Amino acid sequence: MTRRFGTLRHKSNRTSAWIEASYLTPFWAFDKWPGLRERQYASFDIEDEAGALVWLRDAKLRIDAHSWQPEREILREQQRRSLTFAQYFEQWLGLRRTRSGDQLQAGTVYRIRKDATNHILPFFGKRRLAEITSRDVDRWWDGLDHSQRSMCINALKVLKSVLASASSPGPDGESPLIPRNPCTIMTPSQRRNTETVPATIAQVRMIYEAMPERYRAAVYIAVFCNGPRIGEICALTRSSIDLDHMVLHIRTSRKTIGPELIGSTKTEHSERDESIPPQLKPMMETLVDLTGPEAGAFIFPGVTDSSAPLHPNTLRGWYDKARIQAGRKDLRFHDLRHTALTLLAQQGATVREIMDAAGHSDPQTAMRYQHSVQSRSRYLARQVGSLIPGDDTVESLRSRIEDNDQRIQELRKQNEQLSSQLSTAMMRHETGKQAKKQG
Repeated sequence: MTRRFGTLRHKSNRTSAWIEASYLTPFWAFDKWPGLRERQYASFDIEDEAGALVWLRDAKLRIDAHSWQPEREILREQQRRSLTFAQYFEQWLGLRRTRSGDQLQAGTVYRIRKDATNHILPFFGKRRLAEITSRDVDRWWDGLDHSQRSMCINALKVLKSVLASASSPGPDGESPLIPRNPCTIMTPSQRRNTETVPATIAQVRMIYEAMPERYRAAVYIAVFCNGPRIGEICALTRSSIDLDHMVLHIRTSRKTIGPELIGSTKTEHSERDESIPPQLKPMMETLVDLTGPEAGAFIFPGVTDSSAPLHPNTLRGWYDKARIQAGRKDLRFHDLRHTALTLLAQQGATVREIMDAAGHSDPQTAMRYQHSVQSRSRYLARQVGSLIPGDDTVESLRSRIEDNDQRIQELRKQNEQLSSQLSTAMMRHETGKQAKKQG
Protein backbone atom coordinates (compact mmCIF):
# COMPACT_ATOMS: atom_id res chain seq x y z
CA MET A 1 0.00 0.00 0.00
CA THR A 2 1.10 3.57 -0.71
CA ARG A 3 1.76 6.27 1.89
CA ARG A 4 2.62 9.95 1.71
CA PHE A 5 6.29 9.10 2.02
CA GLY A 6 7.72 5.91 0.54
CA THR A 7 6.15 2.67 -0.50
CA LEU A 8 5.66 -0.76 1.07
CA ARG A 9 5.25 -3.80 -1.15
CA HIS A 10 4.71 -7.41 -0.20
CA LYS A 11 6.86 -9.69 -2.31
CA SER A 12 7.33 -13.42 -2.52
CA ASN A 13 8.92 -16.24 -4.46
CA ARG A 14 8.58 -20.02 -4.27
CA THR A 15 10.33 -20.29 -0.93
CA SER A 16 9.80 -17.06 1.01
CA ALA A 17 7.90 -13.79 1.39
CA TRP A 18 9.07 -10.37 2.58
CA ILE A 19 8.25 -6.68 2.70
CA GLU A 20 10.10 -4.29 0.41
CA ALA A 21 10.25 -0.66 1.57
CA SER A 22 11.45 2.10 -0.73
CA TYR A 23 11.47 5.85 -1.23
CA LEU A 24 12.72 8.37 -3.78
CA THR A 25 16.31 9.44 -3.32
CA PRO A 26 16.41 13.17 -2.39
CA PHE A 27 17.28 15.21 -5.49
CA TRP A 28 20.13 17.11 -3.82
CA ALA A 29 21.97 13.85 -2.97
CA PHE A 30 22.92 13.02 -6.57
CA ASP A 31 25.47 15.83 -6.77
CA LYS A 32 27.12 14.77 -3.52
CA TRP A 33 27.11 11.03 -4.22
CA PRO A 34 27.16 10.36 -7.98
CA GLY A 35 25.84 6.99 -9.05
CA LEU A 36 23.01 6.74 -6.53
CA ARG A 37 19.93 4.77 -7.52
CA GLU A 38 16.70 6.67 -8.14
CA ARG A 39 15.07 4.90 -5.19
CA GLN A 40 16.45 3.57 -1.92
CA TYR A 41 15.37 0.05 -0.93
CA ALA A 42 15.34 -2.15 2.18
CA SER A 43 13.86 -5.59 2.82
CA PHE A 44 12.08 -6.68 6.02
CA ASP A 45 10.59 -9.89 7.38
CA ILE A 46 6.99 -10.44 6.29
CA GLU A 47 5.87 -10.01 9.92
CA ASP A 48 7.88 -6.82 10.47
CA GLU A 49 5.80 -4.11 8.79
CA ALA A 50 6.34 -1.93 11.85
CA GLY A 51 10.10 -2.11 11.30
CA ALA A 52 9.66 -1.06 7.66
CA LEU A 53 7.54 1.92 8.71
CA VAL A 54 10.16 2.97 11.26
CA TRP A 55 12.82 2.78 8.53
CA LEU A 56 10.75 5.03 6.24
CA ARG A 57 9.99 7.52 9.01
CA ASP A 58 13.65 7.73 10.00
CA ALA A 59 14.65 8.33 6.37
CA LYS A 60 12.09 11.14 6.02
CA LEU A 61 13.32 12.85 9.19
CA ARG A 62 16.91 12.76 7.97
CA ILE A 63 15.92 14.07 4.51
CA ASP A 64 13.95 16.94 6.04
CA ALA A 65 16.93 17.81 8.26
CA HIS A 66 19.34 17.55 5.29
CA SER A 67 21.35 14.98 7.27
CA TRP A 68 20.41 12.06 5.05
CA GLN A 69 23.14 9.73 3.79
CA PRO A 70 22.84 6.64 1.62
CA GLU A 71 23.09 3.31 3.43
CA ARG A 72 26.53 2.67 1.97
CA GLU A 73 27.79 5.88 3.60
CA ILE A 74 26.30 4.90 6.96
CA LEU A 75 28.14 1.59 6.73
CA ARG A 76 31.25 3.47 5.63
CA GLU A 77 31.04 5.68 8.73
CA GLN A 78 30.76 2.58 10.93
CA GLN A 79 33.89 1.26 9.23
CA ARG A 80 35.74 4.50 9.88
CA ARG A 81 35.03 4.19 13.59
CA SER A 82 36.15 0.58 13.97
CA LEU A 83 38.18 -0.70 10.98
CA THR A 84 41.78 -1.60 11.83
CA PHE A 85 44.66 -1.48 9.37
CA ALA A 86 44.95 -5.28 9.40
CA GLN A 87 41.25 -5.69 8.57
CA TYR A 88 41.44 -3.17 5.76
CA PHE A 89 44.64 -4.72 4.39
CA GLU A 90 42.82 -8.04 3.85
CA GLN A 91 39.98 -6.24 2.04
CA TRP A 92 42.45 -4.23 -0.03
CA LEU A 93 44.50 -7.27 -1.07
CA GLY A 94 41.36 -9.19 -2.02
CA LEU A 95 40.20 -6.39 -4.31
CA ARG A 96 43.63 -5.50 -5.70
CA ARG A 97 43.93 -5.74 -9.48
CA THR A 98 46.54 -5.05 -12.14
CA ARG A 99 46.33 -1.94 -14.30
CA SER A 100 44.55 -4.02 -16.95
CA GLY A 101 41.97 -5.21 -14.40
CA ASP A 102 43.28 -8.77 -13.98
CA GLN A 103 43.72 -10.53 -10.65
CA LEU A 104 47.20 -10.41 -9.14
CA GLN A 105 49.40 -13.41 -9.78
CA ALA A 106 50.06 -15.76 -6.89
CA GLY A 107 53.69 -14.68 -6.66
CA THR A 108 52.72 -11.02 -6.42
CA VAL A 109 50.16 -11.72 -3.68
CA TYR A 110 52.76 -13.76 -1.80
CA ARG A 111 55.36 -10.97 -1.92
CA ILE A 112 52.87 -8.27 -0.86
CA ARG A 113 51.60 -10.36 2.04
CA LYS A 114 55.17 -11.22 3.08
CA ASP A 115 56.18 -7.53 3.13
CA ALA A 116 53.08 -6.64 5.12
CA THR A 117 53.37 -9.53 7.59
CA ASN A 118 57.05 -8.98 8.32
CA HIS A 119 57.37 -5.21 8.23
CA ILE A 120 54.00 -3.40 8.31
CA LEU A 121 51.37 -5.29 10.30
CA PRO A 122 53.49 -5.60 13.47
CA PHE A 123 53.45 -1.79 13.69
CA PHE A 124 50.09 -0.80 12.17
CA GLY A 125 47.99 -3.98 12.29
CA LYS A 126 45.93 -3.26 15.43
CA ARG A 127 45.64 0.51 14.89
CA ARG A 128 42.42 1.99 13.66
CA LEU A 129 42.87 3.06 10.09
CA ALA A 130 41.41 6.52 10.71
CA GLU A 131 43.89 7.19 13.53
CA ILE A 132 47.11 6.63 11.55
CA THR A 133 49.02 9.90 11.20
CA SER A 134 52.03 11.07 9.21
CA ARG A 135 54.01 11.04 12.45
CA ASP A 136 53.15 7.34 12.93
CA VAL A 137 54.36 6.62 9.40
CA ASP A 138 57.60 8.52 10.01
CA ARG A 139 58.25 6.57 13.23
CA TRP A 140 57.61 3.28 11.39
CA TRP A 141 59.98 4.28 8.57
CA ASP A 142 62.71 5.34 11.00
CA GLY A 143 62.43 1.99 12.78
CA LEU A 144 63.15 -0.12 9.70
CA ASP A 145 66.58 -1.61 9.02
CA HIS A 146 67.77 0.71 6.27
CA SER A 147 70.82 -1.42 5.59
CA GLN A 148 68.26 -3.60 3.73
CA ARG A 149 67.38 -1.03 1.12
CA SER A 150 65.18 -3.20 -1.09
CA MET A 151 63.16 -4.47 1.87
CA CYS A 152 62.48 -0.92 3.05
CA ILE A 153 61.44 0.26 -0.41
CA ASN A 154 59.13 -2.70 -1.02
CA ALA A 155 57.45 -2.29 2.39
CA LEU A 156 57.01 1.45 1.81
CA LYS A 157 55.39 0.82 -1.56
CA VAL A 158 52.86 -1.56 0.01
CA LEU A 159 52.02 0.80 2.88
CA LYS A 160 51.69 3.79 0.56
CA SER A 161 49.44 1.85 -1.81
CA VAL A 162 47.15 0.58 0.98
CA LEU A 163 46.72 4.05 2.46
CA ALA A 164 46.25 5.60 -0.99
CA SER A 165 43.31 3.25 -1.61
CA ALA A 166 41.85 4.07 1.81
CA SER A 167 42.02 7.79 0.98
CA SER A 168 40.26 7.27 -2.38
CA PRO A 169 36.54 6.72 -3.10
CA GLY A 170 35.35 3.14 -2.70
CA PRO A 171 34.61 0.82 -5.66
CA ASP A 172 30.92 1.76 -5.57
CA GLY A 173 31.49 5.48 -5.15
CA GLU A 174 31.62 5.49 -1.33
CA SER A 175 33.47 8.37 0.25
CA PRO A 176 37.10 7.72 1.32
CA LEU A 177 37.72 5.95 4.62
CA ILE A 178 40.41 8.51 5.53
CA PRO A 179 40.57 12.14 4.37
CA ARG A 180 44.13 11.94 3.00
CA ASN A 181 47.08 9.58 2.68
CA PRO A 182 49.28 10.01 5.79
CA CYS A 183 52.22 8.34 4.01
CA THR A 184 54.04 11.24 2.38
CA ILE A 185 57.54 9.71 2.36
CA MET A 186 59.16 9.85 -1.06
CA THR A 187 59.93 6.37 -2.38
CA PRO A 188 63.72 6.04 -2.80
CA SER A 189 65.01 4.83 -6.13
CA GLN A 190 65.40 1.08 -6.40
CA ARG A 191 69.10 0.73 -7.06
CA ARG A 192 71.85 -1.68 -6.17
CA ASN A 193 74.71 -0.62 -3.94
CA THR A 194 77.00 -0.94 -6.93
CA GLU A 195 76.20 -0.24 -10.56
CA THR A 196 75.61 -3.27 -12.73
CA VAL A 197 78.65 -3.85 -14.91
CA PRO A 198 77.60 -5.68 -18.09
CA ALA A 199 79.43 -8.88 -18.92
CA THR A 200 81.97 -8.86 -21.72
CA ILE A 201 81.46 -11.21 -24.65
CA ALA A 202 84.43 -13.26 -23.42
CA GLN A 203 82.86 -13.59 -19.97
CA VAL A 204 79.53 -14.61 -21.49
CA ARG A 205 81.29 -17.36 -23.41
CA MET A 206 83.13 -18.59 -20.31
CA ILE A 207 79.85 -18.76 -18.37
CA TYR A 208 78.19 -20.56 -21.29
CA GLU A 209 80.94 -23.18 -21.44
CA ALA A 210 80.86 -23.75 -17.67
CA MET A 211 77.13 -24.57 -17.68
CA PRO A 212 75.71 -28.11 -18.01
CA GLU A 213 75.74 -28.88 -21.74
CA ARG A 214 71.99 -29.55 -22.00
CA TYR A 215 71.12 -26.19 -20.45
CA ARG A 216 73.98 -23.89 -21.44
CA ALA A 217 72.00 -22.42 -24.36
CA ALA A 218 69.92 -20.53 -21.77
CA VAL A 219 72.87 -18.16 -21.29
CA TYR A 220 73.17 -17.28 -24.99
CA ILE A 221 69.39 -16.85 -25.27
CA ALA A 222 69.47 -14.48 -22.28
CA VAL A 223 72.21 -12.34 -23.83
CA PHE A 224 71.77 -12.53 -27.59
CA CYS A 225 67.96 -12.71 -27.87
CA ASN A 226 67.33 -9.31 -26.28
CA GLY A 227 67.33 -10.37 -22.65
CA PRO A 228 64.32 -12.56 -21.83
CA ARG A 229 63.80 -13.02 -18.09
CA ILE A 230 64.79 -16.27 -16.41
CA GLY A 231 61.15 -17.31 -15.92
CA GLU A 232 60.43 -16.65 -19.58
CA ILE A 233 63.42 -18.78 -20.61
CA CYS A 234 62.37 -21.69 -18.39
CA ALA A 235 58.85 -21.57 -19.88
CA LEU A 236 59.98 -21.80 -23.53
CA THR A 237 58.41 -24.65 -25.49
CA ARG A 238 58.94 -26.18 -28.90
CA SER A 239 56.28 -23.85 -30.32
CA SER A 240 58.17 -20.83 -28.90
CA ILE A 241 60.96 -21.26 -31.46
CA ASP A 242 60.15 -20.39 -35.08
CA LEU A 243 63.23 -21.36 -37.08
CA ASP A 244 61.61 -20.50 -40.41
CA HIS A 245 61.35 -16.85 -39.44
CA MET A 246 64.05 -16.92 -36.73
CA VAL A 247 61.71 -15.60 -34.06
CA LEU A 248 61.43 -16.43 -30.36
CA HIS A 249 57.81 -16.18 -29.16
CA ILE A 250 57.61 -15.13 -25.49
CA ARG A 251 54.10 -15.67 -24.17
CA THR A 252 54.43 -17.29 -20.73
CA SER A 253 56.67 -17.44 -17.67
CA ARG A 254 57.67 -20.17 -15.22
CA LYS A 255 55.99 -19.64 -11.85
CA THR A 256 57.51 -20.67 -8.54
CA ILE A 257 54.58 -19.86 -6.23
CA GLY A 258 51.06 -21.26 -6.46
CA PRO A 259 49.68 -24.42 -8.05
CA GLU A 260 50.33 -23.40 -11.67
CA LEU A 261 53.85 -23.95 -13.05
CA ILE A 262 53.22 -21.82 -16.14
CA GLY A 263 51.48 -18.46 -16.13
CA SER A 264 51.43 -15.09 -17.79
CA THR A 265 54.49 -12.92 -18.24
CA LYS A 266 55.44 -10.19 -15.74
CA THR A 267 53.29 -7.56 -17.50
CA GLU A 268 51.06 -7.46 -20.54
CA HIS A 269 53.88 -5.61 -22.34
CA SER A 270 56.19 -8.58 -21.70
CA GLU A 271 54.44 -10.75 -24.29
CA ARG A 272 56.59 -10.20 -27.35
CA ASP A 273 58.49 -11.71 -30.26
CA GLU A 274 62.29 -11.53 -30.21
CA SER A 275 64.45 -11.94 -33.28
CA ILE A 276 66.96 -14.79 -33.13
CA PRO A 277 70.40 -13.87 -34.53
CA PRO A 278 71.22 -16.09 -37.54
CA GLN A 279 74.47 -17.08 -35.84
CA LEU A 280 72.42 -18.91 -33.20
CA LYS A 281 70.46 -21.02 -35.68
CA PRO A 282 72.61 -24.18 -35.25
CA MET A 283 72.28 -23.95 -31.48
CA MET A 284 68.50 -23.45 -31.68
CA GLU A 285 68.16 -26.35 -34.12
CA THR A 286 70.00 -28.57 -31.65
CA LEU A 287 67.69 -27.44 -28.85
CA VAL A 288 64.61 -28.26 -30.91
CA ASP A 289 66.05 -31.68 -31.80
CA LEU A 290 66.56 -32.43 -28.09
CA THR A 291 62.98 -31.40 -27.28
CA GLY A 292 59.96 -33.68 -27.41
CA PRO A 293 57.79 -33.65 -30.57
CA GLU A 294 54.79 -32.00 -28.88
CA ALA A 295 54.29 -28.28 -29.44
CA GLY A 296 54.11 -27.79 -25.67
CA ALA A 297 57.27 -29.78 -24.89
CA PHE A 298 59.65 -27.67 -22.82
CA ILE A 299 62.94 -26.54 -24.35
CA PHE A 300 64.53 -26.70 -20.89
CA PRO A 301 62.76 -29.55 -19.09
CA GLY A 302 62.99 -30.33 -15.40
CA VAL A 303 65.90 -32.50 -14.29
CA THR A 304 63.78 -35.16 -12.59
CA ASP A 305 60.54 -34.62 -14.52
CA SER A 306 60.96 -33.87 -18.21
CA SER A 307 57.25 -33.12 -18.55
CA ALA A 308 57.65 -30.08 -16.29
CA PRO A 309 59.60 -26.89 -16.99
CA LEU A 310 62.97 -26.36 -15.37
CA HIS A 311 62.79 -24.52 -12.04
CA PRO A 312 64.48 -21.09 -12.21
CA ASN A 313 66.36 -21.81 -8.98
CA THR A 314 67.94 -24.89 -10.58
CA LEU A 315 69.13 -22.80 -13.51
CA ARG A 316 70.39 -20.12 -11.12
CA GLY A 317 72.32 -22.74 -9.14
CA TRP A 318 74.26 -23.87 -12.20
CA TYR A 319 74.72 -20.29 -13.33
CA ASP A 320 76.08 -19.16 -9.95
CA LYS A 321 78.87 -21.73 -10.20
CA ALA A 322 79.59 -20.78 -13.80
CA ARG A 323 79.83 -17.05 -13.12
CA ILE A 324 82.43 -17.68 -10.40
CA GLN A 325 84.53 -19.66 -12.90
CA ALA A 326 84.27 -16.70 -15.27
CA GLY A 327 85.49 -14.32 -12.57
CA ARG A 328 82.13 -12.52 -12.32
CA LYS A 329 80.80 -13.47 -8.89
CA ASP A 330 78.82 -10.20 -8.90
CA LEU A 331 76.90 -10.97 -12.11
CA ARG A 332 73.38 -12.22 -11.32
CA PHE A 333 71.44 -14.11 -13.98
CA HIS A 334 69.16 -11.08 -14.31
CA ASP A 335 72.26 -9.03 -15.14
CA LEU A 336 72.52 -10.98 -18.40
CA ARG A 337 69.35 -9.11 -19.35
CA HIS A 338 71.12 -5.86 -18.52
CA THR A 339 74.04 -7.01 -20.67
CA ALA A 340 71.72 -7.84 -23.57
CA LEU A 341 69.95 -4.47 -23.52
CA THR A 342 73.25 -2.63 -23.15
CA LEU A 343 74.52 -4.41 -26.26
CA LEU A 344 71.41 -3.20 -28.08
CA ALA A 345 72.06 0.36 -26.95
CA GLN A 346 75.69 0.12 -28.05
CA GLN A 347 74.49 -0.88 -31.50
CA GLY A 348 72.43 2.32 -31.66
CA ALA A 349 68.98 1.03 -30.64
CA THR A 350 66.46 3.77 -29.84
CA VAL A 351 64.55 3.97 -26.55
CA ARG A 352 61.44 2.63 -28.29
CA GLU A 353 63.40 -0.33 -29.71
CA ILE A 354 64.87 -1.14 -26.29
CA MET A 355 61.39 -0.92 -24.74
CA ASP A 356 59.97 -3.31 -27.34
CA ALA A 357 62.86 -5.76 -26.98
CA ALA A 358 62.68 -5.81 -23.19
CA GLY A 359 58.90 -5.70 -22.85
CA HIS A 360 59.12 -2.45 -20.87
CA SER A 361 56.24 0.00 -20.62
CA ASP A 362 58.29 2.75 -18.94
CA PRO A 363 60.73 4.77 -21.09
CA GLN A 364 62.73 5.65 -17.95
CA THR A 365 63.65 1.98 -17.51
CA ALA A 366 64.85 1.70 -21.09
CA MET A 367 66.87 4.89 -20.70
CA ARG A 368 69.11 3.11 -18.17
CA TYR A 369 70.68 1.13 -20.97
CA GLN A 370 71.30 4.16 -23.12
CA HIS A 371 72.91 5.91 -20.17
CA SER A 372 75.24 2.93 -19.80
CA VAL A 373 76.86 3.71 -23.15
CA GLN A 374 77.54 7.35 -22.35
CA SER A 375 81.14 6.53 -21.46
CA ARG A 376 81.51 4.98 -24.90
CA SER A 377 79.99 8.13 -26.40
CA ARG A 378 82.46 10.32 -24.52
CA TYR A 379 85.32 8.14 -25.72
CA LEU A 380 84.18 8.45 -29.34
CA ALA A 381 83.85 12.22 -28.94
CA ARG A 382 87.42 12.43 -27.75
CA GLN A 383 88.56 10.29 -30.64
CA VAL A 384 86.81 12.59 -33.10
CA GLY A 385 88.24 15.58 -31.29
CA SER A 386 91.74 14.25 -31.82
CA LEU A 387 91.23 14.71 -35.55
CA ILE A 388 90.72 18.45 -35.18
CA PRO A 389 93.75 20.18 -36.75
CA GLY A 390 95.76 22.56 -34.60
CA ASP A 391 98.80 22.88 -32.39
CA ASP A 392 99.22 20.52 -29.44
CA THR A 393 98.23 22.12 -26.14
CA VAL A 394 98.66 20.99 -22.55
CA GLU A 395 95.01 19.84 -22.49
CA SER A 396 95.21 17.97 -25.79
CA LEU A 397 98.42 16.18 -24.75
CA ARG A 398 96.88 15.21 -21.41
CA SER A 399 93.79 13.95 -23.22
CA ARG A 400 95.89 11.77 -25.53
CA ILE A 401 97.80 10.34 -22.57
CA GLU A 402 94.49 9.52 -20.82
CA ASP A 403 93.24 7.83 -23.99
CA ASN A 404 96.40 5.74 -24.21
CA ASP A 405 96.09 4.77 -20.53
CA GLN A 406 92.52 3.71 -21.13
CA ARG A 407 93.52 1.63 -24.15
CA ILE A 408 96.30 -0.03 -22.14
CA GLN A 409 93.84 -0.95 -19.36
CA GLU A 410 91.38 -2.37 -21.88
CA LEU A 411 94.14 -4.40 -23.56
CA ARG A 412 95.29 -5.74 -20.20
CA LYS A 413 91.75 -6.87 -19.40
CA GLN A 414 91.48 -8.52 -22.80
CA ASN A 415 94.81 -10.29 -22.26
CA GLU A 416 93.69 -11.54 -18.84
CA GLN A 417 90.53 -12.96 -20.37
CA LEU A 418 92.41 -14.48 -23.29
CA SER A 419 94.94 -16.04 -20.89
CA SER A 420 92.11 -17.62 -18.92
CA GLN A 421 90.55 -18.94 -22.13
CA LEU A 422 93.94 -20.24 -23.27
CA SER A 423 94.43 -22.15 -20.01
CA THR A 424 90.99 -23.71 -20.33
CA ALA A 425 91.62 -24.63 -23.96
CA MET A 426 95.02 -26.17 -23.16
CA MET A 427 93.52 -28.25 -20.35
CA ARG A 428 90.82 -29.54 -22.70
CA HIS A 429 93.42 -30.24 -25.35
CA GLU A 430 95.57 -32.25 -22.93
CA THR A 431 92.52 -34.11 -21.65
CA GLY A 432 91.60 -34.99 -25.22
CA LYS A 433 95.11 -36.25 -25.99
CA GLN A 434 95.14 -38.48 -22.91
CA ALA A 435 91.71 -39.85 -23.77
CA LYS A 436 92.96 -40.76 -27.28
CA LYS A 437 96.05 -42.49 -25.87
CA GLN A 438 93.95 -44.53 -23.47
CA GLY A 439 91.57 -45.39 -26.32
